[in-house]
Amino acid sequence: MRSYSSALALLLFVTLAAPSLASAQTSDFAIGARPAAMGRASNAVSRGTDGLFQNPAGISLQTSTLDVDGAFMYTPLGNNLSAAIVDPTTNPSVAAGFGAGYSFNSDGTTTALDLRLPLSVPLVAERISFGVAGRYLIVTDENVQVQNGFTLDAGAMFRIVDQLHLGVVGKNLIPTCSVEACKGNTPLVLGGGLSYLGREFVVAADVEVGDLGTDDPTTIDFEAGAEYTIQGMVPIRAGFRRDGSSASNHVSVGFGWRSSAAAVSASYEHDLSRNEVGLISLSISAFIRPAGF
Repeated sequence: MRSYSSALALLLFVTLAAPSLASAQTSDFAIGARPAAMGRASNAVSRGTDGLFQNPAGISLQTSTLDVDGAFMYTPLGNNLSAAIVDPTTNPSVAAGFGAGYSFNSDGTTTALDLRLPLSVPLVAERISFGVAGRYLIVTDENVQVQNGFTLDAGAMFRIVDQLHLGVVGKNLIPTCSVEACKGNTPLVLGGGLSYLGREFVVAADVEVGDLGTDDPTTIDFEAGAEYTIQGMVPIRAGFRRDGSSASNHVSVGFGWRSSAAAVSASYEHDLSRNEVGLISLSISAFIRPAGF
């Protein structure tokens, strides 16, 4: 019981601390240090708390620990703080979690509160999982609320063979924006990805199609990344992303440290079309093993 109380206390602290710290470009919201380092290729890779923000099917694939994560993200236009908790242990048939992110731009005129509640079911043990994540978003611009509504993400993951995985995801399936001021915050996105998950080496590639259901031209993003873990403890990551909406290329790198009880990750993503400092992400995670696991 103490481990659950500690996890909830950490989540509450990070969430409530968010508004008091400098924060982010609202369209980025929470990405996570590991996905950001791997070119955001996460549709077939995300597990635990990363799955909460990337592909909700992944939260049921981390089966032996309760995961708690706090993350900070810097962008040239602002910062983001996020916190998440995922529990696949209390009921192995249904994994659940909660996530919160708070973003505001560098001058504080635009803020966003992003709340997520995911559920994931392993339809076939260690082979197929399905997940949905309810998302409630409040965006304020110049003290005027421009977006306040509920949307939904849904995804599935398939283990094709032992180390080859397929992931599909739909993001923002319910429209929440009805005015020009919130355009681009929650575009309808459909994506898919493949990954090779080895003991030491991971490689992943995604394709995502965005701006569906709008008058704007459809965009296509290409994302790829790799991770190599040294001695089972030090992951080294790199990635590439082609952003279809801005026709820009991004490169990313990252590293971390991981044990059976905790992990720390850092990443940097650079837009090759710009000279300014790019996106910096930091995260710290705790893995709590309940009694009996």
